[in-house]
Amino acid sequence: MNKVTGLLIGAYAVSVIFSAVEWDYTNRYDFFPLFDGYAGWDGKMPLATYVYHYCQYAVIMMIVYAAWLASGYKIFQVVFWLEFLDIIDYALRYNHTWFTVYGFDVEYNHFKLITLLYFVEKYGDSK
Repeated sequence: MNKVTGLLIGAYAVSVIFSAVEWDYTNRYDFFPLFDGYAGWDGKMPLATYVYHYCQYAVIMMIVYAAWLASGYKIFQVVFWLEFLDIIDYALRYNHTWFTVYGFDVEYNHFKLITLLYFVEKYGDSK
């Protein structure tokens, strides 16, 4: 089995493994050191929900890395690292607002989009 095939199978295996675990949804925890919730929500969640988000990041990163290996396109490398940084933002801030400008909430996803557009414009389909 080559790396690309292994990564794609592994990506789907992550979801299967998550589903096979019996999770406790009754206890809620405060996982995010720089996030206190919003709109009446205290920011706490069950461990299963917290882990599920990490599983989704892992799936995305494995598929993008497989695409990068298979194609050699630099854009997949950029997306891989943007997702890696997104994990850090999630772990610290629950991907919540960084700051507000004239009533507009700026968050990591805006940075990801701008960075991706920059690399597409600058490098296009280069390998």
